[in-house]
Amino acid sequence: MEAIVQRYFEMVNKDDVDGLLSLWDDNGTFEIPLRGRLKGKEEIRKFYESLPALYAAHHDGPVKSVIAGNEAVVKVAVTNTTREGKTITFDAVSWMTFGADKKLLSIEAKFDTAKLLKDLKG
Repeated sequence: MEAIVQRYFEMVNKDDVDGLLSLWDDNGTFEIPLRGRLKGKEEIRKFYESLPALYAAHHDGPVKSVIAGNEAVVKVAVTNTTREGKTITFDAVSWMTFGADKKLLSIEAKFDTAKLLKDLKG
């Protein structure tokens, strides 16, 4: 499971959308603040494809993982650089659930949206 979690973050940071989608179950769900609940690979694809348009650069750095059974909880240090050159950092937590085939069934991401919005306006 640890290798899959590492691969996920590698693919996110490379903007490798096809690589990311290969990790997901066809009916996977991704719940993320400010975006809501995305269901299925096409909705998830749209989210991943939107990142380069939103940020000139972004990096999700896993800090610590706790893996038990088919679940992983990952603390993530996020660094985003806006198109205007402003760097925004925050911590997030991703709760990942995997199926028997080790495909991602769900990710539930949590972070302080008020801080993010304040920093974006800033």
